[in-house]
Amino acid sequence: MRTTTFPLLAFAVLSAPPAFAQEDVAGTRWRIETIAGAPTLETKATEFVILPDGRVTGSAGCNRFSGAGAFAGGRVRMGPLVATRMACQGPLMEQEQRLFDALARAARYETREGVLTLRDSAGADLVRLRRL
Repeated sequence: MRTTTFPLLAFAVLSAPPAFAQEDVAGTRWRIETIAGAPTLETKATEFVILPDGRVTGSAGCNRFSGAGAFAGGRVRMGPLVATRMACQGPLMEQEQRLFDALARAARYETREGVLTLRDSAGADLVRLRRL
């Protein structure tokens, strides 16, 4: 009985899909769809660009930002980020701050069917983006 269970268990473990699928994301553009589970405001376009050298740039709907970034093997590191300092209405400024907080906590990434998900070190979703 043990000999038949072990091969089946080994097969299930070896054939399981990876926990985080990833692709080379250098040189890609994304629209930010959710930040910490909340949809972005539709009044302003959001954008997240991963440049070929790994740096990031974009907009959370108010100010533009840019900074260092490294995406490899499902792991991500970002920062420090710099941003312009335009004053915007409260909800846009709150959205922008939530994005910056989420990007600072990002530790993993997953790409699947045109969606990039940034996650914290425990695997919780921080930012969900759709490829442009």
